[in-house]
Amino acid sequence: MERKYKVRVCRGPSCGDERHSSSLAEEFRRLLAAGDLPDVEMQWQSCYGRCRRGPNVLVLEAREQAAPPKFVLATQPLTRGGKATMYNHVTIADVGEIVSEHLAAGRPVRRLMERPPRQSGSGDSKKDGEE
Repeated sequence: MERKYKVRVCRGPSCGDERHSSSLAEEFRRLLAAGDLPDVEMQWQSCYGRCRRGPNVLVLEAREQAAPPKFVLATQPLTRGGKATMYNHVTIADVGEIVSEHLAAGRPVRRLMERPPRQSGSGDSKKDGEE
């Protein structure tokens, strides 16, 4: 089954304005247009709340599913299936590696993935410079 991906680049105030995530999106588009890759859709995301680890890029893998039956009285909600990988501190140089390793070969780039720290009640969505 062929993989289909959605690449979502954060454009929140910290990633977009301060860290110029638009240049990451441009590089993704350039490399995707130049390569023979699986079906990849580029999207923007307003903010992931991981501002201290930005710029952030989310790669979603969605697998095709069979169409639901036409006549059903009650059914379980359909799940999307697939996987999601959040990349942190992404640079222009990292975009090529994400495209060649993850989007082309199906291997996430582990060095660009950070686990969010454990939250101690108040959350971890503070922006850079906030205490």
